[in-house]
Amino acid sequence: METMKERKGNAWIADMVKWTEFFLRQEPMTAGATKKTLDPAATPKGGVMWPVFTEQDAMRFETPEAKLRGKWIMFQEGENYPGSDKRFPTPSGKLEIASSTLRDLGWDYVPQHREGGHTPVSNPKEFANYPVILCTGRIVSSFHEMGHWWPWCDELEPDRFIQVHPLMAQALGIADGDRVIVESERAEIEGFAWVTEETDPRQVWVCCSTDEYQPFVPGLTNRNVSFLIDDIIKEVRQEEGKGRVRGEGDRAGEPFRAQPVDRSLRRDLMRFVEVLEGS
Repeated sequence: METMKERKGNAWIADMVKWTEFFLRQEPMTAGATKKTLDPAATPKGGVMWPVFTEQDAMRFETPEAKLRGKWIMFQEGENYPGSDKRFPTPSGKLEIASSTLRDLGWDYVPQHREGGHTPVSNPKEFANYPVILCTGRIVSSFHEMGHWWPWCDELEPDRFIQVHPLMAQALGIADGDRVIVESERAEIEGFAWVTEETDPRQVWVCCSTDEYQPFVPGLTNRNVSFLIDDIIKEVRQEEGKGRVRGEGDRAGEPFRAQPVDRSLRRDLMRFVEVLEGS
């Protein structure tokens, strides 16, 4: 059987650069990201800011101090959105809070608040056992688990860290660098405590971008945080979760498994939360 490249007149199909450029040009926000503007041998040093609407945007530094090429500020006064005669890509050409497009799709015309399914307000019974809010997010070295397939990214963040506020750490006897467990009613994960004021004292923050199949750093970072959280909530299609955090102690090397609720720890957490709410 002939390969795609061997077929007469179809060699371009096998050219991934051409295919990539073709698809990038279909979206205005990536239209300027081409082989020409990304070639390090033919362009100035530094990357290109996203979104990048044109090749001209991708080839210039917007300010003398800029280290990256491209536009730093979108929707500037006097400029039209690419492919449009309006400043903003909305029916009125202005910033819109009400959206006829979302209304036509069956969503709210004006944004409405809907309480999540696992919050102290919507589920106080679950909150009594798991009184700490679990927040997740991405880090630069690992996006959608892919960074952990590159050894140089694992050098930046070799192990999962779990951000804990100093007030919570003091209440639970957790020191910076301790092995800790974050537990929900569904599962548990392990990691190293990062005691920091970057997170709220009523919550813990965990990186979501780890994967049990990553090849370079097995062990603590194997289990993805998705094990802790609920399935996608139908109303907003957004994952959410609640959890508890506790010291790992002498359980190093033991397999992951569900643990009974530590009632003394639960009392400590509840007292801690009550103090925060009353302050």
